[in-house]
Amino acid sequence: MELKKCRDCKTLFQYNSGPVYCSRCKLNHESVIRDIKDYLYDYPNTDIKTLSEELNINPKLIEDFIRAGRIELTADSPIKLVCDVCGIRITQGRVCDDCQQKTASSIIEAGEGYGKDSKSSPVRMHRRQQ
Repeated sequence: MELKKCRDCKTLFQYNSGPVYCSRCKLNHESVIRDIKDYLYDYPNTDIKTLSEELNINPKLIEDFIRAGRIELTADSPIKLVCDVCGIRITQGRVCDDCQQKTASSIIEAGEGYGKDSKSSPVRMHRRQQ
């Protein structure tokens, strides 16, 4: 385990894994997420500005929770995020489905080509002379 500084309160804590928040801030986030979900359940057509003002929560934090998959939105929700790659409006995550598939395809294609030319340009190991 290592010591890290909490992203919210800036206190040092023993870090195990996951997001870099101390246990107090993690509990606070869970409470905030519950409040957001309850509010969206009662008022499903709320936009992010109203949600932020009513619950006194930073809109960036709400967006981070949605991107992380902690809060799910309906398809008709006025709260929309933007795909980091193409800019299309999305309801969750960082990348739209099309860009995700394109990225996965290009990774697979790159992996298929890896190692095929090994016969034409063999890797030589240097041996230490005795």
